[in-house]
Amino acid sequence: MINLFVSYSTLLLIFLAALLLLALMLVFRHRSRTEPSKLQEMLAEPKVPEDQLGYLVPLLVYEESYPRFCEIVSLVLEYFSLERFLKGQEFRTALVFLQDSAFSKSSRQSVTTAMSVLVSSFLSDPDVEYRCRSQLWPLVDLFLQEIEGS
Repeated sequence: MINLFVSYSTLLLIFLAALLLLALMLVFRHRSRTEPSKLQEMLAEPKVPEDQLGYLVPLLVYEESYPRFCEIVSLVLEYFSLERFLKGQEFRTALVFLQDSAFSKSSRQSVTTAMSVLVSSFLSDPDVEYRCRSQLWPLVDLFLQEIEGS
C-alpha cells in the first residue's frame, strides 16, 4: 500500500525547491531580455513625424547585421531632422533603396553601399560634423569594420 501522507519537512523542501526553480527561471528570463536600441527608442517617441516613420522603421531590419549603422542614424537624427537630408537626391535614393530592400532580396554589397551613402551624407554635413564628432567617428570606424566583415 502506498503511503499518501508526506511529512511536513518533505513538503517544505518540495515547496522551497519549486520557489528556487521559479526564481532561477525569472533571473534567466530577465538576463535574456535585451534593451531596446537607440533607434527603437527614437521611433517610439511621438516627436518623429508620421511621414518619416515609413523611411525609418524598415531600417530596424538591419539592426542585427549592422548595429553601428543604426546607431549612427539614431545619433544624427537625435539632433537633426530627416527632412534636412532628404533634400539630397543621393541620400533619398539610398534611403528608399534600403526601405525597399528590407523586405526583398538584395545583395549585401548593394545594401552596404546604400548605407555608406547615408553615412557619407551625414559626415559631409558640417553641422553634423560639429555637433556629433566625438560620438560619430568611433561609430563610423566600427561600421566600416562591420561592412568589411560582411
